[in-house]
Amino acid sequence: MSSPILGIPEKRRKALQLAALQYMHRRKPSQDSDTALCAGAVAHLVNDHCASYRTAEVATIAAYGELRCNTGSYVIDQTMSNNDVVVLRERKSGIFYAVPVDHIGERCVEPSLTRRPKLSLVKPIDG
Repeated sequence: MSSPILGIPEKRRKALQLAALQYMHRRKPSQDSDTALCAGAVAHLVNDHCASYRTAEVATIAAYGELRCNTGSYVIDQTMSNNDVVVLRERKSGIFYAVPVDHIGERCVEPSLTRRPKLSLVKPIDG
């Protein structure tokens, strides 16, 4: 069965994501920035796990999200997320929220130079 992300087999994607997450946990205290941490994780996956650069990037992004989500009140549900929608689950209540990827891009990736809009959650998914 393939993952919805770039057709990477689910088992391979999870193994690479775990390897990237373990790398980040080992290196976090010594890295001076998150960018350097992610670049190092990508290089680790390419060099030590024979992943393509793009596959390593995808696994590293997912691992970084997991690293950052573990302390927050929301977690990413990767089984329900796809290329168009990221599904978040609130830890306490278990309520799911669907956030369109385009919305994330508009609000977080390419913020206005004059003001940074706040990303707000959209309608819960009945589930």
